[in-house]
Amino acid sequence: MDWLPLKAVLASIRPGLMALVFAVFCSAVAVAYVAHLNRQAFNQYQAELNRKNKTQEEWGQLLLQYSTLTAHGQIERQAVKQLGMEMPHKDKVILVEP
Repeated sequence: MDWLPLKAVLASIRPGLMALVFAVFCSAVAVAYVAHLNRQAFNQYQAELNRKNKTQEEWGQLLLQYSTLTAHGQIERQAVKQLGMEMPHKDKVILVEP
């Protein structure tokens, strides 16, 4: 039996096999790199989502503070306290009719 043709076939298969192994290796590295980029993007997304939630919470607190400060009773108390204003007595009120 002549082994020479078999050696030639094996010699011709080795470069193709090496190329295939190299392609699989490159593919594996690319998968790991894309997974890393995906994790980074997800972490950034989570950070921005937390920032949005904190901003919405702060906005709600500001709206509550605004409604408290603009309440009629609060404005009247501040007018009396800071400006020394007071409600006029009934005898000092002049009613103008058209």
